[in-house]
Amino acid sequence: MADTAITLTPSVAHASGACTLTASAALFTAADVGRLAAVLHKCNTLRAAATAYTAGQILISEYNQVPRLYRVIAAGTTAAANLAGTTPNYDLAAPNEVGTTVLDGTAVLKYLGPGRHVWGVCAITAFTSTTVVDATIDPRAPFAATYSSLRWRMGEFSAARGWPMAGTFHKGRLWLGGTTTRPQTLFASATGDFDNFSPTEPDGTVLDTNAIAYALDDDQVNTVRWLVSLGKRGLAVGVASGEFLVAPLNKNGALAPGNIGADREGDRGSDADIAPQRVSGVVLFAQRGKRRLRQIDYDFGADRFTTVDLTALADHIAGSGFVETAYADTPDGTFYGLRADGKIAALTFDTEQKLRAWTLLEIGGTAAVVESITAVPDPAGTGSDLVCAVARTIGGATVRHIEYIRSPFRFDMDAQAAGSYVDCGLTYSGVPVNTVTGLAHLAGETVRVVADGARRDDQVVIAGSVPVTGPAARVVHVGLRFRSRIVDLPPEAAAPPGSTAQGRTKNVGRVTLRLLDSLGGTVGGLGASSAEAMNFRDVEMNMGQAVPLFTGDRQISAFARWGSHGQIEIIHDDPLPFTLLAIMKEVTS
Repeated sequence: MADTAITLTPSVAHASGACTLTASAALFTAADVGRLAAVLHKCNTLRAAATAYTAGQILISEYNQVPRLYRVIAAGTTAAANLAGTTPNYDLAAPNEVGTTVLDGTAVLKYLGPGRHVWGVCAITAFTSTTVVDATIDPRAPFAATYSSLRWRMGEFSAARGWPMAGTFHKGRLWLGGTTTRPQTLFASATGDFDNFSPTEPDGTVLDTNAIAYALDDDQVNTVRWLVSLGKRGLAVGVASGEFLVAPLNKNGALAPGNIGADREGDRGSDADIAPQRVSGVVLFAQRGKRRLRQIDYDFGADRFTTVDLTALADHIAGSGFVETAYADTPDGTFYGLRADGKIAALTFDTEQKLRAWTLLEIGGTAAVVESITAVPDPAGTGSDLVCAVARTIGGATVRHIEYIRSPFRFDMDAQAAGSYVDCGLTYSGVPVNTVTGLAHLAGETVRVVADGARRDDQVVIAGSVPVTGPAARVVHVGLRFRSRIVDLPPEAAAPPGSTAQGRTKNVGRVTLRLLDSLGGTVGGLGASSAEAMNFRDVEMNMGQAVPLFTGDRQISAFARWGSHGQIEIIHDDPLPFTLLAIMKEVTS
């Protein structure tokens, strides 16, 4: 509502279509184009019997000295007698724009509510001067008069006032927040009407279903950064200095204009350009500074929400900070955080299994960086793909591709030939071939080749094709090499009773790796100049066929290296499946 002596005057009443809106003093700017304006007028048009009315006209019908407002929604001629009585057929119990209409003769009326005053609404379409603009009248809310009115209001969302930076759906409403001029105010649409942000009914009555405007009452000015629905718990709001929970003040009532409150639940703060992710029943968000990932969860003991630091045990994982996040819910539930340096931090996260494990993904190729990520269901609908926009240097120039990381290979669900572990790769499937084409996007690059489940010789892409050495193959994967690296933690073992192994000189004599459907890889001591390659082929295997994937325990004994850490390093850069289940070491301290 305007708090000013300025009046607004519409040029057209009782109709929809174009009009001009005139202010009594300087009010408008060019940035107001597209903004809504509403003006409250008193309706003096009494319904007359047997009278023709056009659509959009606002009428008053009085019964027992109670005026009732109606809008003509279908043109026609009223009945011979005046409207009378209080039956719901033509006098609703409460103002309701979506309620029952009234058939009055051949005219159809909409009951707007009791009283004589009604709001008319228009959208500004052109700027003429600081006192005059062109507008289009909302056919659902035409003006009731053309006199100057002190009672008017202007829409909040516009180029003049700013646009919301955060939004979500919660309890049947669209919630928005973080505008330029009202940064810590939340705006909720009318219940079930996501385009309607009017705080009242046309007659000015405020219902529980009307739109809500609520400012967070705090001792700091906080810009709303994000909004996430927590279901029956409330609406989580992330601001620059902390986290709030919006819920009804009266827990037995619905969230409504007169029943809303917000409590501060945390003081970590959030950045503006990273959306939170709903993961495994909780919400994950990047803390202000973008180097910490926090989990919003409810603590039943303390009867409040907490913000747990998920990067506490890997505080290096975010690098200089996250710039974008995504979540692949199937099959394992993985959160991805794109770092500023183009690498991806991946968090396997499951609250039910108390699982929390970080790893770092580095994309293959020269000067390769990921510029954007998102997660979408895969074409088969059995998992989620992490879709990446990747830039890398090929042929001396920077090129960009849209690539995806699919769900992990499963031998019990896919044939061995389906296992593909290359970056920026393509797959051929068809009749046996000795050459594959269609690789112009990797021109001049040295690529890895996997054919029918076996690694073939590396090749250089020439004229968009590469040869496939060995027998002709039905399924061929071609792409760039990438490296996987695992370093275990220093062991706490083989120390005398009552002492610790940390800091003692240790020797790792033998290592047993428990593998699942794996091939390739090397194992060595951390920092050692050489490592042992794991060879899974034996003399009984057919040299013309791929080595079967190995499942079981693999022992490596050629260590005999003393050091203070007792750690090992596993490297796998073959374009073949490799799943490590456990590391078992024999350590001498």
